[in-house]
Amino acid sequence: MLDLTYKKSVVICQLAGGATNKKAAEVAGVSLSCVEKWKKSPDFKEELQKACNRLYEASMAEIMLGVTDAARELNRIITDPKTSDRNKISAAQILFNQANRLKEWQLEERLDTIELRLDDNGSYTREAQSTVTQN
Repeated sequence: MLDLTYKKSVVICQLAGGATNKKAAEVAGVSLSCVEKWKKSPDFKEELQKACNRLYEASMAEIMLGVTDAARELNRIITDPKTSDRNKISAAQILFNQANRLKEWQLEERLDTIELRLDDNGSYTREAQSTVTQN
């Protein structure tokens, strides 16, 4: 694990948030070459990846807060007798597409979990086997 200094933490936060190397360097008060050097370090890359993952998870959580309201609104549009058939079909299509994306995301998460539990030979580790049989 990387021993993060304040400036490295600032750079990681900036980069995870989508800032350019130049912008991250400016905000942290370091040179562009310093940021580029840090980005070559495996430990820095690992911390940056962790920060990106945390940001992604937080973003997904924020999105999920609105999913129920959005689904209700789409359902209201679909069931409203005053809504045109064209708009009902569009609303239904959006609703089904989002449900499909959620299912794909869940499947990807399950696949990632399975891949993490496999050893280099493609066999479950003993720990993973006991976890799988318990579930």
